[in-house]
Amino acid sequence: MALTRKTVIDQIEIRRDGSTNIRFGLLILDGDEEIQSNWHRTSVPAGGNVDTQIAAVESHLEKMGHPAIETADKTRAKAAIAAVRSSR
Repeated sequence: MALTRKTVIDQIEIRRDGSTNIRFGLLILDGDEEIQSNWHRTSVPAGGNVDTQIAAVESHLEKMGHPAIETADKTRAKAAIAAVRSSR
């Protein structure tokens, strides 16, 4: 099988102070089997713009040769963060 690279949003953590930590999985797959994973993290301050932060990370990762973050992951992450922020 051919090796493929994939960038996913792996974990979202909403902290007590309202800031959000996001972990990105930088994966190498052999078919459906994950053979390597590395992590990249970022933090969005309380009230910070999630779209801007994710776009900045995506640009940085792409310059390092990683593929774009999957659109479905970005949509789910933004929705989850917005839901938590609106419930506070």
